[in-house]
Formats: sequence, structure tokens, C-alpha cells
Amino acid sequence: MKYMFNVPLAVAALLHAWFISLVLMPSPWSGWGDGPSRGAMVLVMLQPVLLSWLLLTPVVIGAVFAGGFAWLRVHRQWLRLTLALLGSLLIAILTLPCIAIAIGISAAVADSDSLAFGPLAKASSLLVATLAPLILMGWLAWVINAPPAKRGAMLPGAAGLAALLLTTLTGGILGTGMLAEEIAVERKTAARYQKMDDERNVATHSGFAKLTDADPLWKWAGYTDRFAPEDVRQPALRRLAARPTLEPDLIAALAAPDTGSPDAAIDSERAFLLPAAIPFEPSAAMGEPLRARIGRLAREIRTLRQPRSSNDFDDYVDSWYEERLAAALVMSKKIAASAGVDLSDALRDLQSAVVEAYPKSRSAKTYPGQVAATTKQIEAVLAARPRQN
Repeated sequence: MKYMFNVPLAVAALLHAWFISLVLMPSPWSGWGDGPSRGAMVLVMLQPVLLSWLLLTPVVIGAVFAGGFAWLRVHRQWLRLTLALLGSLLIAILTLPCIAIAIGISAAVADSDSLAFGPLAKASSLLVATLAPLILMGWLAWVINAPPAKRGAMLPGAAGLAALLLTTLTGGILGTGMLAEEIAVERKTAARYQKMDDERNVATHSGFAKLTDADPLWKWAGYTDRFAPEDVRQPALRRLAARPTLEPDLIAALAAPDTGSPDAAIDSERAFLLPAAIPFEPSAAMGEPLRARIGRLAREIRTLRQPRSSNDFDDYVDSWYEERLAAALVMSKKIAASAGVDLSDALRDLQSAVVEAYPKSRSAKTYPGQVAATTKQIEAVLAARPRQN
């Protein structure tokens, strides 16, 4: 029974021999000399390595049950198996940096970072990545097939021990250095991004401090969206709520065409989101501009989806229109409460547009319920208004 493990062991050895041939070939394959091809060659070389490691796992398990690891001073079989598997995993981890360098210095890849290693590091990595696994496979074959009395023979044991020591020493030193370098790079990258965030934050606060009521609405819009810091966004919304020309400016922004320049009006999305975000009570004068803007949004969604285009997937409306759909609900409730304007018909038309254009989207499932709830709230508010007068 134990001899059956020679089959996956032999296949693993052949796969590793294939890997060695790829690493040691004198030049890249024809047509594989450019940068992307050299990158793809890394994946080609890793395939036989990974496959051989997968095949060696049942071999190690079989060797344990066949008595090949009886030299371990452990009497419980499950503990002996656990130690053997953990040892195999540790060897694989220590071999990884050596394999990476061996692939990088090969003629087929010629990675500049790998070639920058010293001669000793490159030579020892090549030995660990190519020769050491073959020696360890040979030792596994010995402990599986040799008679119990000869499994402790000096030559196979010494060869296996030498391969283990070389792998541990080389992989440990190189792996530790590579890991430390990677951590240092990550820290530098994080520090650079933090510096950029800090500079952006300072610029945002500085720009906001310079705004006045005389500035056009589009200049304020960038300080009120979800990307603005909260300590800027909330004060900006409060200052806009107190703006003397807020409502005329919003009406002009809502009526601005989608292709309008920033100097003439804020962009289409911000023009629609601003009235819902600003804490103010709109008058009846905003009713028709809002109704028209919701109608424009419905027409846009109906005509948006084109076959085989970037917007021809079911959750496009969820990704790009979620905020505007929510803003339509908020603004409809707000103007019903403050001015008694009923935009329920516009909301139902918007709901129909979403369901017709993107029937499988999340919005098509949830938005009708949201519109129904909003419509009920509007009806309740409008019904209560006469009693308030």
C-alpha cells in the first residue's frame, strides 16, 4: 500500500524538474521577451511549483502512516502527523523567497530587483529553489521504500538534513530581509498618503474659510458633498441655509442644463443633491423646478441603458444614482411639509423609470417601497395642513 505514494512523488519530481528547466533556460521563449510576457512567465514558472507542493502533501501524510517518521520521538500518530505537516509548511514558507529570487534572476524574467542581490544570495537561492526540493523528495522516497532497519542510514539522512539546513538558513535570512523591506515600503507609502491627506485637508479648510455669500453656489458645492470633512460640511450647509439668495440660486441651479459650465451653475448631480442636504424650508416657488428636475432624472434613467455599453449592467443605477434617488424622496417630503407642494406624481414617474430601465437592480426592488412610504407621508402632511392654518 505504501508504495502507491511513489506515484504522486514521482509526478511531483517531474513537475519540479520542469520548473528547473524553466529557471535555467538560457533565453526567453520566442516572442516572450517584452515586459508583459516576462511577467506572465512568472506565473508559468509558479504553476509546476504549486502543483508539486500539492502532490507532496498526501505523500507526507502517507509517509507518516507508513512509519517513515518513526524517528520523531512522538508516540501519538496524530501528533506525529501534525508535526510533519507543520514542518512541511514551514519548509514551503522558507523556500518561497528563494523561489522568487530564482525566478527573478532567470533569463526568462530578468527582474531588476532580483538581479540586484549579491552573488552569494543568488547562488544559494538557486540551490534552495532547484536542488534542495529534489533532495528532500529523494529522502521522502527513501523513508517510504527503504526497509525499516535501513531508514536511518547516514547518507540519505545527512543529505536531507543538509537540504533542510540550507533552506532554513537561506530562506530565513532572505525572507526576513525581504519582509522588513516590504514593511518599510508600506510605512513610507502610508506616510506619503497621510501627508497628501493632511495637505488636502488644510487646503479644504483654507478654501472654505475664504468663501462668502457673494461666491456662486457652485463654489460652495464642493464643501457639502460626502467627500468633504464633517467639520467643513456641516458648517457649509448651515451657512448655505442662511444665504440670502439661497432659493433663487437653487432654482437657477436646478434649471441649469447638464452640460452647463461650472461658472454658470453647479453640475447636474450636485444641483440635485444640494436642496436635500441644506437644512432650510423651501417655498412653493421651488415646486415646479424640483418637479422638472425629477422628471429630467427619470428621462435620463429611461434613456441611459444602451446594449453593450458601460452602463449596461443591472446594478449601474444602484452605483451611480443612489444618492439622487434618495434626494428626490427627501426633497419631496421637505417641500410638502414647508410649502404644501405634492411631488408624488413625479416620484412615481421616477420609480417607473428605474423599474423599466433596470428591472433586476436593487433599486427596482427597494425604491417602489420607499416611494410608497414617502407618498403616504406627503399625504399625511398635506391632510394636516388645513388644520394647522
